[in-house]
Amino acid sequence: MSDLAAFRAAVRAFVAKEWPGQTSDKEELNAWMLAFRKKAIAAGYILTHIPAAYGGGGAKGELQPAQKLIVAEEFRKAGAATTPGPFTQGQEVLVPTLMAHGTEEQKRFFVPKSLSGEIIWAQGYSEPQAGSDLASLRTRAVLDGDHWVVNGHKVWNSNADVAHWAFVLVRTEPDKPKHKGISYLLIDLKTKGVTARPLRVATGARHFGELIFDDARVPAGNIIGARGDGWRVANSTLAIERNMISTPEDMFGSYLSLVELAKWAEIGGRPAINDPVVQDRLLTIEGFVQSHRWAGYWQAEQAQRNESAGHLPMFNKLSGTTIAHMMVRLAAELLGPETLRAPPADDNAGDDPIAQWRKHQYWSIGYAIAGGSSNIQRNIIAEKALGLPRDARGNQGGN
Repeated sequence: MSDLAAFRAAVRAFVAKEWPGQTSDKEELNAWMLAFRKKAIAAGYILTHIPAAYGGGGAKGELQPAQKLIVAEEFRKAGAATTPGPFTQGQEVLVPTLMAHGTEEQKRFFVPKSLSGEIIWAQGYSEPQAGSDLASLRTRAVLDGDHWVVNGHKVWNSNADVAHWAFVLVRTEPDKPKHKGISYLLIDLKTKGVTARPLRVATGARHFGELIFDDARVPAGNIIGARGDGWRVANSTLAIERNMISTPEDMFGSYLSLVELAKWAEIGGRPAINDPVVQDRLLTIEGFVQSHRWAGYWQAEQAQRNESAGHLPMFNKLSGTTIAHMMVRLAAELLGPETLRAPPADDNAGDDPIAQWRKHQYWSIGYAIAGGSSNIQRNIIAEKALGLPRDARGNQGGN
């Protein structure tokens, strides 16, 4: 047995022993995930890039990229998950940013509490006048002694109604070009002058909120990176967020669910899976899914060799959300009138596959926007990968 085969067998045995099973109860699932997460960290299967001193799983050494893919595959096959929804922003997005750009004091204080779930984070990027053009943000922070005085309005902030802290982009040098005068602040949402309000999405769920800052005083030491260098720090956060969306393993799991839906749905009184047109559509989608999956394997192989994957990682998010739209479109056609029913209340689809696909239909639109819309991704690829000139709008307002 090869080393990787032995590693896979060990991961599979670990999951079989430690993952409880399936449940439609959100609170129970969150408790399961947090408990399983602790065991997976202690076993050295996740967060191995985070030293044990900060609450990570690095005590047994960092996993190789191929091993990380094996962990993701085996966890997905068992339905095991390690990050409850409200904790995603902190555990998966902010922690790597802090490890790359934070001071030692910041890492020791925030990273362990974020990984354990003691601190829930919201993301404070978008504003009413700055969505796709994020660098046009207007929220201001003025240094007054040893505090930043923050004023402004953020919207579509993940977890804003339940979070304890937020990582926020603010403009600290209004006289500089829009990409140059931004700083990255960590703000305690209990601070006087901070108001958090929930926002309901089309499904009725409250995953987002808005944050209003009215002369909120934030300690000067809560800045991540240098003053005015927040755009560079923010882009490292965005890169992490984009790669979280439509991961190859999640995509493959969704495809398998789509195949099951085609077996259940009927066309002309027969299972839809037997219809040659549906078969052709499924095979086309599978081709894209497997290409997306193998592109991930290739990137992992390059990382294993300490070689660059070139511009390919820039395509991951756009590719994943585009394939998701293809799957949702076919699912909607298979479901027929069922598609028109309201989505599951508060996103709680339970074990109902039909409700799950109605939920996917709504969220496939949101995922195409999160982390930068598909058109923004196309611009990034065109300019940075293909070397095409920036469009006219991109040349306005400085760098």
